[in-house]
Amino acid sequence: MLETGTFTGYSTLCMARALPAGGRVVTCDISEEWTDTARRFWHGAEVEGRIDLRLGDARELVRGFEADSFDMAMLPMADGVALALKR
Repeated sequence: MLETGTFTGYSTLCMARALPAGGRVVTCDISEEWTDTARRFWHGAEVEGRIDLRLGDARELVRGFEADSFDMAMLPMADGVALALKR
């Protein structure tokens, strides 16, 4: 699962809890401050092992991903991300 725009990590946490064994959420955000908050929530919910946080501009980060390597993508910050993922 791919998500852009982590903020405080609530949706990431919910997705991570719903994943089957071995599933992972890759989430991208530019804010270290807000993702520090998210990490605390993930730790408290014991899901941090299912979450791969990537800090940086999602438009750049997704260029390194294979488009077909995700079963689902939540792209609320999709300005340019979907196009970069297709390439």
